[in-house]
Amino acid sequence: LKHCIPPSDRSAIPHPLRRPGTRRSARPMEDEAVRDLKRALSRQQTGERSASSRSAGPIDDDDVFLMPTRRMESSSSLPALVEALHPEIGRPADIAQPGGFRRDHLQREGLASSVIVRRPLLPSRSVLDKFLDPRVRNVFEEERAFIRGLDQPTPRSPDVHGVVRGSSDWQTALLILKSTVGGTLIVVPEAYKGAGLISASMVMILIAGIEIYCMSLLIRCSVKIGGGSYGQIMERCLGRKGLWAVDVSLVTSQLGFVCTEILYVATNLPDALAAFKSTLPAWMLLTQTDVLFGQMILAVPMAWIRHLKYFALTNVLANVTVLSALGTLLAFAIKGLARDGPAEEIHNFGPQWLLFAGTSVFSFECINFVIPMYEAHEKKETFVPILTKTLWAVVVLFILFGGLNYMRYGEATVSPVTKNFAESLSSSSPLGRIMQFAFAFASLLNVPLFLFPASIAIEDKIFKGQVPGCAAPGLVRKWSKNMLRTILVFCCTLIAYLGAAHINALVAVIGSVCCVPLAFIYPVICHYVLLEPGPVAAALDIAIGTMGAFLFVLTTVSAIQDWQ
Repeated sequence: LKHCIPPSDRSAIPHPLRRPGTRRSARPMEDEAVRDLKRALSRQQTGERSASSRSAGPIDDDDVFLMPTRRMESSSSLPALVEALHPEIGRPADIAQPGGFRRDHLQREGLASSVIVRRPLLPSRSVLDKFLDPRVRNVFEEERAFIRGLDQPTPRSPDVHGVVRGSSDWQTALLILKSTVGGTLIVVPEAYKGAGLISASMVMILIAGIEIYCMSLLIRCSVKIGGGSYGQIMERCLGRKGLWAVDVSLVTSQLGFVCTEILYVATNLPDALAAFKSTLPAWMLLTQTDVLFGQMILAVPMAWIRHLKYFALTNVLANVTVLSALGTLLAFAIKGLARDGPAEEIHNFGPQWLLFAGTSVFSFECINFVIPMYEAHEKKETFVPILTKTLWAVVVLFILFGGLNYMRYGEATVSPVTKNFAESLSSSSPLGRIMQFAFAFASLLNVPLFLFPASIAIEDKIFKGQVPGCAAPGLVRKWSKNMLRTILVFCCTLIAYLGAAHINALVAVIGSVCCVPLAFIYPVICHYVLLEPGPVAAALDIAIGTMGAFLFVLTTVSAIQDWQ
């Protein structure tokens, strides 16, 4: 309004904060009562901060994940109050932050009950979702994106023109390949032997088709609710029980991956060492049991690491090693078939197709990465076609790798297939032992990395609400978490020891119990509840959910029978 009044009349406008007879200043004078209140509150806040800093114990390293990455500078005109001015107003420091009014509304409506009061910038719903979902914006920086994806989406790097863009089509395709192609392939050839060449391929195509369809359903559900993690989508459908169901399935599946990696170390390293029995001392010729429990000497201290950034180098080494080894195994299988032809006694159909179904579900377990990859993708309309084409390419790779290696070694095929590869080479060739060493090395590096998300999720439930220096001393808290991670490593090692004689049965049980709910059951529940599909789509949801329930039960029973 000041600009609408002529300059000649502005001097006649009374100022509410100017006393009669005082000089006009550049800045209006504050009311004395307001100024005194600000000073008192600032002194109170300063005293409480200094008292809390003196009384607080050492901060646990992993509690860095609970702290905001950037602190807002406090303003002298708006002190960061510890106590609320009024219950209906709340603390100014909480409101005067990006998203503060929205968080305050969610708290009032009871939609953010798990918000940490002393850290208003972190309205965490499921710590597991944050650590399992790699917030990728560039395929060459995905490890750093995985580290930074703790609360907010990972900041995307601007291009040469300063425009922030998401991942391109080929970057997303490479990420999907990296998420699905791994060391599990070395147990697929023996699973082909039990299920048969044709029936195994048919089962894998069926399982992959259903999983791809369920991934597309999950993306549609995420779009329907305006974005959110897997756990948040299930929470919208079933409440807190849905969130807990997803978290439990994700934790158990991660622990299952740890069990298999421990077992891959124990099945490769002893044979590789046995090749040097003439030159190595007797104490270095370890048995499978020795390697199973002996690797805890390295796995336990590595599991105590609190920051994902320290796993970046080991993760790259493990990925490069596994992919190179898998390519070598496939190339030598093709070379052997071209030279010698297929082995004898190749069965097209076999009785263990249920076990193979569990193995297939375990192999394609990547549905928890779908939503973050969709959010990181630049052109949302092209994501589902890219996901579908890339995963079908992965299916072809799995069928080629499993089928060709089974045809190469026939009834002699064992798990892991690296044993067959080493035996097929001449005794003077070191390549077979190098391959076994490589897989053992890569699997040992993967053990603490795969354990990290599960341990973080369990610690979040056990130590929930304990603030460093307040609820428990920092040293006691840290070693309590170290003990928990040690127990998890020991339990996974014990499970691997029990399943060492039947690797395919163990993988099938993990796939059916831990991965089937995530891949089959939960997505159709979300689709049925949130999108309210028509009769045909609803019937398909019910059929897939029923099939998932049958796989959950029958595959477990079949694996237990094979175990016995």
